[in-house]
Amino acid sequence: MSVYFNPGSLFWKLAIPVIALFTVTIIALGFYIPDQIELRAVEGATSASRQTAKQFKVLRKYYVQNVLKKVKAGSDMKPAINHKDDPKAFPLPATMIHDLSALLKDEGTTVNLYSAYPFPNRKSRVLDSFQSEAWDYLVNNPEGVYVAQTEKDGKPIVRVAVADTMVADGCVNCHNSHPDTPKADWKLGDVRGILEINSDISEQVVASMVTGKKIMAALIATLLVIVASIYLVYKRVIARKLSALDDSIQDLATGSSDLTRRLDDTGNDEISSLARGFNTFLENHRAFISEIAGSAQQLSEASTAMNTTTIQAREHSSEQKNQIGQVAAAVHEMAASIQEVAKNTASADESASKSRKETLSGLQVVDDNIRITNTLSDEIGKAAEVIQSLRTDSESIGTVLDVIRGISEQTNLLALNAAIEAARAGEHGRGFAVVADEVRTLASKTQASTVEIQEMIERLQQGADCAVSVMDKGMDTVEGSVKQAAQTGETLKSITAAVNHISEINAQIACAIEEQSTVAEEINKNVVEVDNLARRGDESSVNIAQANEQLSQLAENLTKLVSRYKLD
Repeated sequence: MSVYFNPGSLFWKLAIPVIALFTVTIIALGFYIPDQIELRAVEGATSASRQTAKQFKVLRKYYVQNVLKKVKAGSDMKPAINHKDDPKAFPLPATMIHDLSALLKDEGTTVNLYSAYPFPNRKSRVLDSFQSEAWDYLVNNPEGVYVAQTEKDGKPIVRVAVADTMVADGCVNCHNSHPDTPKADWKLGDVRGILEINSDISEQVVASMVTGKKIMAALIATLLVIVASIYLVYKRVIARKLSALDDSIQDLATGSSDLTRRLDDTGNDEISSLARGFNTFLENHRAFISEIAGSAQQLSEASTAMNTTTIQAREHSSEQKNQIGQVAAAVHEMAASIQEVAKNTASADESASKSRKETLSGLQVVDDNIRITNTLSDEIGKAAEVIQSLRTDSESIGTVLDVIRGISEQTNLLALNAAIEAARAGEHGRGFAVVADEVRTLASKTQASTVEIQEMIERLQQGADCAVSVMDKGMDTVEGSVKQAAQTGETLKSITAAVNHISEINAQIACAIEEQSTVAEEINKNVVEVDNLARRGDESSVNIAQANEQLSQLAENLTKLVSRYKLD
């Protein structure tokens, strides 16, 4: 929107106060100037009227002293009011003033001389309100001036009245001794009359109106020049920079991803300072997005590494599961062998109790027992090796879990940093905050699964240790059985004399076989538990793989979001 039609523009915010100030000034001067010029015209007319009155008084005084006295003393002429048609008469001083007033009337100035005590020839004249007020005022203030402004025939008139006092003894004596005097007790200093000068100030008033219009026109022209100057300065200095700033902000608001754009920040004015601040914001935002891009890359690499580790863990878990199956089969065979040994031992005991006749058969049974026992010893050794291998693989899984845990903690830390940076970015970082929160949630799930697997592995290791211990005991027992069987073979040569001793040995063998049977059952249970743990570990590996896949997807989405911004 153009500044001409946008009332919220900075131009109008600058121009309207100036226009309002000048408008108020023009209106005020429109009333003030004519009044002041008219007042000055009234004051000038008053001053001129006082000067005129003073001149009339000087003229009258001169007339009395230098004309009237000489004429009366050197001729038969007499002063008279009606002197125009009488060649033997000359005007009285007051009459002279009236005559001069009539002569000056055409010049725009009227002089009147009147009194509250007129001579008979003027007794019929009635004083108007101004004249009455002037008489009352000047009688009490002989040195004062009474002024009023009126209109006559549509013209402004200034009426100025001054007191005409008795200033000489001759004047007092003349008025007191005159046969037509209205009052015979005049004293020196009394106000005898009022000298009024009327001045037409219509020309001055018209001139004041013209002058006022010229001043108002000049002010209006000045206002237009100032507004035009403000507009030019605004357009060349302010509007250009504000337009560039507005374009940049609008680009960001509409989703622009160019963070390399910069504003012109040359100068020391407020707009340049604002542009520098905006450029600093863009630079910080660019650095922030660059850091997020780096973190996203690291997250993607960590996710790839974690995926590789998870695959290896699943392979190891599968291998461990197969080995545990073999251990279970071996243990089952061992149990069957123990049962077989028990049966053989029972047969040997039964044969020994029969008779010396079965000596050869007993010797054969002993040989079989020795062979079976050796086989059992070998199987137990193999089972111990398998269980030891299981424990070693469990420790390897623990090492892998440590790697997974480290990756999870690093992922969680990276997600936390991304969330913090997204919070700093405010509204623009909200999408990154959501992604970072999902990443942190997946990392937490991965870490929890790792802890669960670690606990399973520890239980598996404990079971393996217990199985190894039992196997060691079994080996010791089997070795004892082998020794006893060897001794039995040696004594079978003299079986007849040692039947009772063989029975005792068979009883001991039966007891040992029973113990080994119990141990075999316990080993079988432990192997089953280890197998269950291996299955659960495999399931956890699957969950970890799924979580890692989601983590990889989130890392890819984060990388796509960051790639929308132009950073270089």
